[in-house]
Amino acid sequence: MDCLLYILRMNRVREHSNTLRVGIYRDIASPWIDINSAVIAIDNLHKKFGNIALAETDRLVQLTSDSKTEITTNSVNWLETSNHLNFVLTNRRIFDRPKAVPSETFGTVGMSVHRPFRKPYVIIDSFHAPHLLENIVQHESAHLVKVKDSGTYYDHGDHCNHPKCLMQPIAQKHLKDFCAECSEQLDERLRKLSRLEIPGANLFRKALRFVTGDNIKTVRPIDEPLEHNWI
Repeated sequence: MDCLLYILRMNRVREHSNTLRVGIYRDIASPWIDINSAVIAIDNLHKKFGNIALAETDRLVQLTSDSKTEITTNSVNWLETSNHLNFVLTNRRIFDRPKAVPSETFGTVGMSVHRPFRKPYVIIDSFHAPHLLENIVQHESAHLVKVKDSGTYYDHGDHCNHPKCLMQPIAQKHLKDFCAECSEQLDERLRKLSRLEIPGANLFRKALRFVTGDNIKTVRPIDEPLEHNWI
């Protein structure tokens, strides 16, 4: 009986192994944020590359204390889900370094957060760039899978210097698509990510964190609390 259950479970894993699961959440401090632009962005990625599905939307995440008006990489909780890609929308200002000063013109509108033994995720400041949000979600999706890190148009940072590519370092409304080079990288890495689904991987990561003494606070997406003060 146990063997039969194991076979059925493995069949379900294989059945869904080529689908990338995506979660879109709101910062608990700004639950009114409209996520429609982010949903459209993920839908566009699915149309371009296929096999991308929204697993969770419109739930809340406790990024950091509600009293903080700014978010930095060293002040956020770690987000744990079973999804491949995760996005949290907030209206708080984002700093990609503790003492960074955003550009007066553009500011930091999106930030990919990476730590050892944990799945990376993206924080997006929807307050600063509501008209750019679709572009930013797609741009940060590419960062999550290490695009861009090579190629003719690689800028030797994390971005692309093709004049019409979404992977340029500064978000711009007129940029609507990835260049051919970034599209090829993104397609290859999304496909690779979909094949890396290993049963028990989350348990293995937790064991590594325990061994290495990683005690960063983790949170899971929650349903909207009834007693939270939204004003």
